[in-house]
Parts: sequence; C-alpha cells; structure tokens
Amino acid sequence: MAETFPLEKILTCNVYEYCESRGKTPFAYDLKGVHVANSSLDDFQESIPRDVEVVVDFKSSIAYNNGVYYIASGTALIPKKESPREA
Repeated sequence: MAETFPLEKILTCNVYEYCESRGKTPFAYDLKGVHVANSSLDDFQESIPRDVEVVVDFKSSIAYNNGVYYIASGTALIPKKESPREA
C-alpha cells in the first residue's frame, strides 16, 4: 500500500499566508487542485500528487442524505524546478 500524504501538511490557511510564513512567493510553486467527493479523508490523502510540499485552503464537509457524503478540496503546492538559468 502506498504511503499517504501526512495530515500535518494539509492546512486550512491560504497560499499567501503559507508563503509568507515560509519567506517564499506563490510564484515558487505550481498549483494543482485536489478534490474528492463521496469519499473519505484517506481517499483525499491518496489523491494528492507526488512532490507536493503542502496542501493549503483545505475545506471539507459531510452531508447526510440516505448515507454519509464526504467532500474535500484543497490546493496542492508543488515546488517549481529551477531552470539552469535561474540557478
């Protein structure tokens, strides 16, 4: 079984707050939306792409309508690779 993304790296702050706390700019990252519906937190963790530093703007909700319906979304921050000119 693949290792799941650590819960402590799934944050509710936005990209700007995270970048400010790390002394970085949002332009240092590629952003990718992560979303699951009618699923679980485990499925959300497993849907996070590789090479992700952190997931920000995490939101989740649970609805009850003939069963439990779980929805979660966030923004994955993937550090950009430096090109030889930037190094």
